[in-house]
Amino acid sequence: GLDIRDVKIIVQWKAPTDLNTVIQRFGRGARDPGLQAVVILIAEPNCFYEER
Repeated sequence: GLDIRDVKIIVQWKAPTDLNTVIQRFGRGARDPGLQAVVILIAEPNCFYEER
């Protein structure tokens, strides 16, 4: 894989299917100490549900 240490924005198209994938992908940002990153998740409406 690539080791690009100064990634500041991560855009994830579609929700990952498991938590390990989420952590792996979102953890790619701001690898250098002192940096901050933003994660944008673009997910389908059916990924969310309403509790009633």
